[in-house]
Amino acid sequence: MHGFSSCSGVKADRRFSVGKKVLLSVVFLITGFAHAQTDWTLSFDPKIEQQPLELHQTYILKNDTFRIETLRFYLSNVSFLNEGKTVFAEPQRFHLVDAEDSMSYLIAFHSPKKVVFDEIQFNVGIDSTTNVAGVMGGDLDPTKGMYWSWQSGYINFKLEGWNPKSTARKHEFQYHLGGYMTPYSALSTVRIPCGKATSSTEITVQLATFLNQINVVELPTIMSPSERAAVLAQSIPSMFSAK
Repeated sequence: MHGFSSCSGVKADRRFSVGKKVLLSVVFLITGFAHAQTDWTLSFDPKIEQQPLELHQTYILKNDTFRIETLRFYLSNVSFLNEGKTVFAEPQRFHLVDAEDSMSYLIAFHSPKKVVFDEIQFNVGIDSTTNVAGVMGGDLDPTKGMYWSWQSGYINFKLEGWNPKSTARKHEFQYHLGGYMTPYSALSTVRIPCGKATSSTEITVQLATFLNQINVVELPTIMSPSERAAVLAQSIPSMFSAK
């Protein structure tokens, strides 16, 4: 592979799972055979404070207890900027990040030329044009569990789990944030400043930021587009940061 400049000086984290290390090796091995092409990756690392996310594990957060059973969200319109100008924009693609599939944490990008950037921008969710286009395949396939109906469209961000204070059945909580029509659009845009050059940028997804915004006593579930869903979606961009 050819070298390039990117953001966030991220060295291989010792806490990476074995599966993630293997996946990185496979990606770099495959893309290394491409000629006249620059390749780099984004990897996502969900955490609850300083602890890596593990599904079905209990976490203590500000004297509260959470267990995460499901985490899924869509990434779309990924672009890279340098000094405020777009230097690379991925052709229209949609990536489903799913905590049940560690391979979904890693996204590879390919460019015919060297790319230098100092910011990354992407949407968490699916735009209105794609929503009204109806059911699609790949990561947008309804069997992924992220589609409501042709009226409500795709779920942008899904977090489910357990909390002893939840007033829902079996103390569960379910936050399915979506909706593409005004005034309840739940699409959010993330823009992340970056640091020094590397061929891989790791992005922390800090779930504590989101968990601190919810109230499992008053509102343990959101299952459709609504004002509360749109307001809660506004906290999503602050969850993401480059290491």
